[in-house]
Amino acid sequence: MKAPKRLGYRNRIQLHYRGKTIGLIDGLSNEIIEIPACKVIRDELRPAIEDLYSDRSWSAEHPGSGHCELYYNRGDLSVQWDKPYAYGGFSQVFDAMNTALRNTVFDYLQRMEFTSVLELFVGDGNLSRLPVHENKVQCVRVDNSPINKDENFIRMDLFAPSALCDFQAKCKQRHFDVLLLDPPRKGFTALYQWVKTFKPKKLIYVSCNLATLVRDLSSLEGKFVIEDLVLIDLFPSTHHFETVVLISIRRYK
Repeated sequence: MKAPKRLGYRNRIQLHYRGKTIGLIDGLSNEIIEIPACKVIRDELRPAIEDLYSDRSWSAEHPGSGHCELYYNRGDLSVQWDKPYAYGGFSQVFDAMNTALRNTVFDYLQRMEFTSVLELFVGDGNLSRLPVHENKVQCVRVDNSPINKDENFIRMDLFAPSALCDFQAKCKQRHFDVLLLDPPRKGFTALYQWVKTFKPKKLIYVSCNLATLVRDLSSLEGKFVIEDLVLIDLFPSTHHFETVVLISIRRYK
């Protein structure tokens, strides 16, 4: 799915600093490359970028090394120092293509007959707000986000070794028709255990890393069919794509 523009789209950027040098880390040299004229960020972020490079007094308050994250969201600009990435809740970086992503997932859900959804890695609730989630559908949402206040939200670290057992202790439901997940780049190696435990009829996997997506789907056992797959150009001018896969699971081992 083609992006409407190649530059000036990104609403979030994380810059690394060492001393008074701030920018992106070169993957080969491990050196910080300064980017005062970054082309992919939204115009709303430019004043904050310019301030970081024109006045480096921030280095007195933040000595040594670390990172600074700039985020423009719904008219507000947030500047966070040395906090976890997407502090306050993960969100997609390109609003227009995020709409395309949401529409793709919505289209998948509209094709189905279901009464229950288990959503993992909900972030700021990007996919939870889809209108297909009517009152008659039981939705349970899981993540480690500190800002999600949904009454059906369970806060927990899905990468913890005990995550599945902890979830079963907190949620008494033992079956879900649909499993929807949107994990970070490292994927979700426990996917098979969650699928085997809750036996969904449909699996919707949203991934920003094709390698970990293939790895996780390869762990599935039984009979399943990939019904549809869409590549969304969520990160123009890079080699990264967002992938959305719809899987129908016919039989479990």
